[in-house]
Amino acid sequence: MKIKLVRSNLQSSQIFEPLKLIGKSVQLAAITEQVLAGNTITSISVSAIGYDMKSGDRININDQLLTLSADASAGATSLSVNSVFLDYTLGLYDSIDLDKNNLFVQYQRKTEGQVAGFDIDADGIAKGGVEITGWLDSDTMTGATSNNVPTAESVKSYVDSQINKPNFSSLTCSGTSLSSATDGDASAVVCKYDTETTISDVNTIIIYGAGGVAGATGGEYSFSVTPVESLIKTAFEFTWNVGFNTSVVNNRILMGVKLQQGSVSGGAVVWADVDPTISFAYNRGAGAIRQASTSNGMLVIIEAGQPIQYFRLLFWKVAASNASMKGITEINATNFRIKQIN
Repeated sequence: MKIKLVRSNLQSSQIFEPLKLIGKSVQLAAITEQVLAGNTITSISVSAIGYDMKSGDRININDQLLTLSADASAGATSLSVNSVFLDYTLGLYDSIDLDKNNLFVQYQRKTEGQVAGFDIDADGIAKGGVEITGWLDSDTMTGATSNNVPTAESVKSYVDSQINKPNFSSLTCSGTSLSSATDGDASAVVCKYDTETTISDVNTIIIYGAGGVAGATGGEYSFSVTPVESLIKTAFEFTWNVGFNTSVVNNRILMGVKLQQGSVSGGAVVWADVDPTISFAYNRGAGAIRQASTSNGMLVIIEAGQPIQYFRLLFWKVAASNASMKGITEINATNFRIKQIN
């Protein structure tokens, strides 16, 4: 270790101290008291400082490094410091400097202090009780925490993915459907929706036509709707219209229509009525004028994690003035509209 001889107030005595660093500091002020090595201090008296100083700022007095424990305004004559045991004596009028070694490190790597009001440490910046330690580059926000900031591109991609694009379809029938001659909904038949005539660019609605649901029986002319994965519940609006003619002229007939919902169990689609969706169409069958129609609608909720939900529309003869009479759907008066609404 390099040492040097320094003055002492004691006659005929010599005190040796480690050699001080020369030319590595920036002077701020001077101390106005003497504090001997071996003491522990928490504050020092100084000449008026020339700059505002902040808690955490580091100063150098006679090679003794100190850290401020409180802010100090320009002109202050006392500085509060973190409690420290003095390795060196602080002499009267010793200069208060900024250590150039620390200045170099902070200029190059910035691990302490503040930037634009943000507190800096070794791994991040903090303000208002929130510390940011990195960027997040994920279009799905995977890995998001309270300590990272997503890139603008990631935010845009994520927001775009959350905006539900129009999802709709209009179903029609390519042919007619004929009811049973037997009265009652136990003899109901499926309305043969097998064609999508108007669909959105994003379309999660599937129609199964005459072939039905793959791997299951009972799914002919049904359709399914797919929920949005990011939503707990996805809502769909169903509306429909069914137009009827009669198989026998000059006879009266009352037709019923209802919606059913089902899911696959044991290799078959198991169906249940959706209530309240029943509606009726009364046809007097007077000569060539024997058309009638009925319309209805329903809001349907599909929850995340549910098995695939299938839907179909049934119609049946409620009663007629002629026992053999049947109802026949009108192609141009029969349609089903599906629209996702959230």
